[in-house]
Amino acid sequence: TGGSVSITENDAIEDGATAWNTTGTTTLTPTGNAITLDNIENILGDIAIASGDAVTLVENSDLTQASAWDVGANAVSVTARNGFDITLDEEANVFGGLTVITETSGGSSGNATIYENDPIIDGDGNTGTSDDAWVVPGLLTLRAGDGDANKQSITLDETSTDIGSLRIIDASEVDITESNAIVFAGGASSVSGDFSL
Repeated sequence: TGGSVSITENDAIEDGATAWNTTGTTTLTPTGNAITLDNIENILGDIAIASGDAVTLVENSDLTQASAWDVGANAVSVTARNGFDITLDEEANVFGGLTVITETSGGSSGNATIYENDPIIDGDGNTGTSDDAWVVPGLLTLRAGDGDANKQSITLDETSTDIGSLRIIDASEVDITESNAIVFAGGASSVSGDFSL
């Protein structure tokens, strides 16, 4: 528990039975090892990831960034509980396979905004499984690439993907498998190439 927290670890960074509660920036540097903060009551403030292997984050609050995350091809899983939102909107973000989960609570449906300066792909790349499906009951806003000179693709092909509503700010190609109807909202969507739903 504290204001701003900075942790450098020559090993994996993990939480335990006691949730983390920080009101400022949480900076995590595991020197190439995994980050696993999955206590369901965590409150982490804005999160900065200086380096890392696979990243798993769970928050009982809005899940936000202090700066861009670049974890290369490593997997990232983010969950915001109880109707809170996920906002990963730094243009220089680079993730591997990505899993995004929000929840509905008390009439509030969690939204998610994901920007990546690379292709956006779900989970671990094992097409057709449900283990890494995205579940966003609110509005999912996606941007792949950093503009006209660098448009990237979006592939969400897990069979249990469940999106409340969708907006594509920018992408070269989009391939989304959805377990329910897809509703567009939040503004115009822009895709320069094939759009497969």
